Amino acid sequence: MTAKAQNNSSNEVSDTPNSIIEALESNKAGEGKVVLFIPSEIRSRIGTVNNRNGQLLQGEGNISVKSGYRIQIYSSNRKNAKNEAYNRASRLNNTFPNLPCYITFRAPFWKLLAGDYETMDEAQKACRELKKSLPEYAREIYVIRHKIKKRN
Repeated sequence: MTAKAQNNSSNEVSDTPNSIIEALESNKAGEGKVVLFIPSEIRSRIGTVNNRNGQLLQGEGNISVKSGYRIQIYSSNRKNAKNEAYNRASRLNNTFPNLPCYITFRAPFWKLLAGDYETMDEAQKACRELKKSLPEYAREIYVIRHKIKKRN
């Protein structure tokens, strides 16, 4: 079902889907039809539409995306960069099992980022701890601005 939203400035009523599934399954003139076969239990766990701050989805697993800081552990464009990123992530997960790791590829670089910190102080504190625990990587570890995931 879609929610009826009223635009106060023009008094127009528009159909706003309640979830990404409804958005995908909605009928639009001149476009094909998408049918998703998803159990209701799964449908209820998928995020809802949020028109605040230009975000499309809110609460995907009760997680929102916002500006913050992460710690860059590794960045390289060498031939073995992908394997090295995964090896370092494995080592990091063994040392810090509760620290989320993110391996990304943005041509031509493979990167390993860690953590989701709202403040620079939090990130710098964690960065110092990582440098102490992983001294062989210390010269490559530093804080960067990044989009982070936070539980709602």
